[in-house]
Amino acid sequence: MPQVLAPARWHYLDALRASLMLLGVPYHAGLFFRGESSGLDAVVSFSTHFRMPAFFFIAGVFAVLLLERRGVTTWWSGRVRRLGIPLIFAVAVLSPIQTLILKDGDWKALSIKTYHAWFLLYLLIYCAILALAWRVARVRSLAKTAGAWATRGPGQYLVTIAVLSVGTVVISTAWFVLRIDERSGGLLGLGLPSQFAEFLIGVLVAAAPGTLDRLSTWARLPVAVIAIIGSCILLTDATSIVLPGVVAGAANFAIAGVTGMAWAAILLLLFRAGFDRASITVRWVVDASLTVYLVHNVLIYAFGPVVASWDLHAVASSVALTLLALLGSLIAYELANSFRLGRLLTTGHTKRGASASALLTRKPSTAPDEQPERHQA
Repeated sequence: MPQVLAPARWHYLDALRASLMLLGVPYHAGLFFRGESSGLDAVVSFSTHFRMPAFFFIAGVFAVLLLERRGVTTWWSGRVRRLGIPLIFAVAVLSPIQTLILKDGDWKALSIKTYHAWFLLYLLIYCAILALAWRVARVRSLAKTAGAWATRGPGQYLVTIAVLSVGTVVISTAWFVLRIDERSGGLLGLGLPSQFAEFLIGVLVAAAPGTLDRLSTWARLPVAVIAIIGSCILLTDATSIVLPGVVAGAANFAIAGVTGMAWAAILLLLFRAGFDRASITVRWVVDASLTVYLVHNVLIYAFGPVVASWDLHAVASSVALTLLALLGSLIAYELANSFRLGRLLTTGHTKRGASASALLTRKPSTAPDEQPERHQA
């Protein structure tokens, strides 16, 4: 029987998840100046190799840890609230504002769009699938067995990723043939099946007690080599040189899956080494991250033309736009965090988060109830 210790915060998981969300700000700022600098384009492209794969991996980890702590019904109702309310707010309020900015105030252009909040819809779907599956004892047992094997060493981890990546290519091909993306109005894109694999790997890693700790202890070099090689292949589009178009596309899809999960493991190791302790600054960043992510893209498109008019180099323009959007988004978080309805709309709960004043007073903030317990074998 596994020993369940007293509740403890997984500070490094918190910090990693928040950091991946905040990296969306420079990513979208870079996209605004896409094509103006090959170096900037390469950096933006490279960030796609790890940012969202690692994010969905962490989401799968948290999903299982919280499921085991709370039970399916309580956990699922919490997911509906914490993901669904911000998603509705983004689609009903933020997306129309962004559309009006993009379309120069043309009200006729308004339609239902998720824009950068698509990940909330995907997570709701993944969590619904997991909630149904986790009620079956056989599924839980298989997940724990698979997770224990996958984290036994770098080889097993990479084999697990490769198998799931091949399966993802097959499902995504069917997705494309059936035109699900088109028929859903873009709401259910090709990313839905591909990023479910990343979410599933996180589920497997967290399913058996002790497996998450084990992932942070085995040899780093093989996984780092795979991550670097995969990124080099994707950045240079090397597969198109030796493979025909459709096959090259499928190969890139599979390589992207393996590369993303290799980087996720590396980031997990790095953040565990550097952020596995309480920090007021990290707590503030964690609490602000979702609001910042929801708001920042509207500010990117609002400030983007202004920054572009400064006639700076693309890299300098991207940095300036990142800082403006980040500052504006943090101000939006502080405003939303100051009243109950603002907190509900942007985070899905009404509990007050850490504020910037905590950084000045060094007063510890109250930890929210979204943290799982730490399990050890």
